[in-house]
Amino acid sequence: FNFAMGFVYLAAGVAALRSAKLGKRAAAAIFALNLIVLVAIAILYAAGAAVAIDSVRAMSLRTAVWLGLFLGQPRAADAP
Repeated sequence: FNFAMGFVYLAAGVAALRSAKLGKRAAAAIFALNLIVLVAIAILYAAGAAVAIDSVRAMSLRTAVWLGLFLGQPRAADAP
């Protein structure tokens, strides 16, 4: 997941430079994917599976960063 998402993060950065609207959509999609993975690993951790607390913390940080990037996109991205 982490390796593949690295390429997605780069593509989202390029998209944001080209179009605020596209960048906002990319940030929203990445936030959603990270949130899904965060919930999954948090459930596994809570169930006692072999998941390190550092993994939960790292995904929490990534998810928060992408939420911030989504919310921080220019208001122009909201225009039609």
